[in-house]
Amino acid sequence: MKNILMIALFGVFAAVMLTGCLFREAPYNEVGYYDLSSPEKILPDCAVVKVNIFKNIETGKYKMVYRNGESKVMVDEYNKWVQPPDMMISRYLQGAFSDDKIASGSTSKTEFEISGTVFMFMIDLKSKKVALGVSYRITRNQASSEIEMINNSCVLTSNFEKENPADFAKSMSICADLLAKRLKADIDFLMKKEKAVNPDSKNKAQKEFKQQNESAKLETADKPAADPKKNG
Repeated sequence: MKNILMIALFGVFAAVMLTGCLFREAPYNEVGYYDLSSPEKILPDCAVVKVNIFKNIETGKYKMVYRNGESKVMVDEYNKWVQPPDMMISRYLQGAFSDDKIASGSTSKTEFEISGTVFMFMIDLKSKKVALGVSYRITRNQASSEIEMINNSCVLTSNFEKENPADFAKSMSICADLLAKRLKADIDFLMKKEKAVNPDSKNKAQKEFKQQNESAKLETADKPAADPKKNG
C-alpha cells in the first residue's frame, strides 16, 4: 500500500513539473529596426532628377534575409528594416538628387526621371557581403513626353566585418550610395552626349527662358495706368 501511495505521489509531482514546462512563457526578444544612412547630395549640373517609387520583388520585405551557403536562405524575425527595400532605396535616391534651390516651373534645366525594381537585397553570411540588385530606367522628359535613354541592371556589393544588423545596414548604405553615383554618372553621360549632338540646345533654352521673363516685365511696365476721371 505504501509503495502504491509513493508511486501515485510521484505521478502527481511529474505531472505538475511537466505542466510547468509546457506553459512556461517563452523568452522575450525585442525586435530591432534598421535604416540606411542619410544620402550625400550628388546633383548633376544643369539637370533636374525625379525619382519614382521603385518596385520590389525581393523576399522578406521588412525582414532581414540571410544567405548561408549555396541555396540556404534564412529570414530574420527579430531584426527588420524600417521600410521594405524598394521604399528605402527610393527614399535614399530622392534625398541624393533633391535640390531645394530649383524654382517651380523653371525650364532652363534638363529633366530626367528614374524608375526601377529592387530584385536583390541580401546579406550573404558565407562571403561576408551584402548585395543590392536593381534594374533601372532613365528617361528624358521633354515637351510633355518621355524618351527612354537607359534601361539597365546592376548588382552592387559591400563587405561587412561583424555579423550584426548594424554592420549589415552600414554596408547596405554603401551599396545605395554606389547606386546613386552610378545613376549620376549615367545622367552626366546622357547630358554630354546630348550636348555633343546639339551644342546650342542648352544655350537656346536658357535664352528663351530669359526672353520670356523680360517680355513679362516689359508688359507689366508698359501697361497704362487707369484714368481716375473715367472712374468718377
